[in-house]
Amino acid sequence: TPTDKELKNLTSSDPQILAGKAGKVVRYKAGSVETNPPTLTVDGKVVTPNEGENFLYDPPGTEPTFDDSFAETNVYYHLDRMSTWVGTTLGVDTSAAKYSLMAVVNYGPGQKAYDNAAYMPYSMADDDGVKHPNVIVIGQGSKSDFAHDSDVFLHEYTHYLNHNAIGFSQSVYGLDEYGLITTPGTIDEGSADYFSSTVNDDAVVGEASLNLLGPYARDLEGESGTCPDTMYGETHEDGKLIGTAAWAVRKVIGKELSDPMVWAAMSMLPNDGATLGDFAKNVMDAAADLKTQGKVTDAQIAELQKVFDDRGLTECFRSLDTSPTKSRKTNMIGFDILGQMMGASCSMIRQYGVQLTSLFHFKYQPTSADSRVTFKVSMTPIMGGGKDWDWDMYVRRGDMVTFLSNSMTMSIHPDEFDHSVKELTTATGEITIDSKSSPAFDPTQPYDMVIMHRNCPSAEVKVEVVTSGEIPAEPMPEAGPDAQVEEDADVPEEDSGEPGIPATGEPSDDGGCGCRTAPSRSSSWAGVIGLGLAAAAVARSRRRR
Repeated sequence: TPTDKELKNLTSSDPQILAGKAGKVVRYKAGSVETNPPTLTVDGKVVTPNEGENFLYDPPGTEPTFDDSFAETNVYYHLDRMSTWVGTTLGVDTSAAKYSLMAVVNYGPGQKAYDNAAYMPYSMADDDGVKHPNVIVIGQGSKSDFAHDSDVFLHEYTHYLNHNAIGFSQSVYGLDEYGLITTPGTIDEGSADYFSSTVNDDAVVGEASLNLLGPYARDLEGESGTCPDTMYGETHEDGKLIGTAAWAVRKVIGKELSDPMVWAAMSMLPNDGATLGDFAKNVMDAAADLKTQGKVTDAQIAELQKVFDDRGLTECFRSLDTSPTKSRKTNMIGFDILGQMMGASCSMIRQYGVQLTSLFHFKYQPTSADSRVTFKVSMTPIMGGGKDWDWDMYVRRGDMVTFLSNSMTMSIHPDEFDHSVKELTTATGEITIDSKSSPAFDPTQPYDMVIMHRNCPSAEVKVEVVTSGEIPAEPMPEAGPDAQVEEDADVPEEDSGEPGIPATGEPSDDGGCGCRTAPSRSSSWAGVIGLGLAAAAVARSRRRR
């Protein structure tokens, strides 16, 4: 049932339109957000008052409706409400030109329903030719209009705020010096769920959007999962860890303290490479400051710590501590799923030279009693067809394994590492570093292991560390990295570059590869994805639900 509300902070104009402090609301005309860059144009006909000076519109009786003036009015009201709250509660001044925002309502190319909404940091012109550096596109859904559900576009507003106020990463998936990274997008999604929910004082995100969310609306009081066990690299799903944690913080200390505290934690994150562990640490640091001010108690601090401990966020950093008594489980995105996103098959993506890494690295700090370390990996397919495995293990002593990568082309290849096992084609594998390895095992140095893969199925991955027990009598040596070659050179990988060393270890009795490392050098090879595929990846980089 519609309720009459006062539209505040409108910029006076003749005729009066829905433009003000929070931005300008316009109606979609043509173009698509699926192109790169988007080709969006808006209608010169904007909604004006229909009863005196008032915008007293009712919702349409049927959906989809592509000229819904109620939707435009509703979006303006809630965006202005959010903008005011951001200024008064979070202390963010959005008056600078970089914050200029245009909200495009009734989006549906070809008068066909569009079941989504998105924030895009692209400069686009409104119907008067004025360019805005930020655009929120709100789809006209098939069953209901996303513009009628403020959870949806206030979620998108938070992406806009994160981008402009703190320069937070806008990538859903990215590649950096340590490989594949999805955690900045995860934090962006989780915080967007939290802030839209706290402003609306309701823990369920998008329950009014029958199009896609419906029974799958994210409940911030529901199951959260744990890091790294339930992380898949899908930022909305993984974002539940952040959204539910922030909502739990709100329940412990109240929204008056939690809202600015969560924002302070966001503001202290690095722009690139932020982890869920960084977020948890920042919240606890902010809570400690509140304790010194007498605003929270020791008991509340303990409750907050439990919020993050229960979700595994306290130690959810890029490299996970692993030991003989502490194995790790996580999940890896397979090329079958990546192919669905890009309109390609697993084999096609392989042909383009694409490679991905595990979501995490795995670190072991030896004890003085250790004379070797073995990293053992086992995979179980969870999504995608078949059991088509193709993967490598890389280990570095004293620091994390690094890669040379390009997020635009999704190309990645190893840079700094000491030991490797390559081209494993079974679901299990292992790598051992001992006195015969080069460099030899050093119990005073930490060891970092990461998986790089071209697997078709998405998989649950278990990583174990073994430092005792018998070594196989005649373990096959690993494939040392290829000899250094010029980047982008077309060099076959049949030869390891080391005399007498095969390209891969022979399978052991358990179907895996029991391998001891041989001398190795840093190597590089090209893995360049086709331009069409790269464009598809970039075009989808901000498709937020």
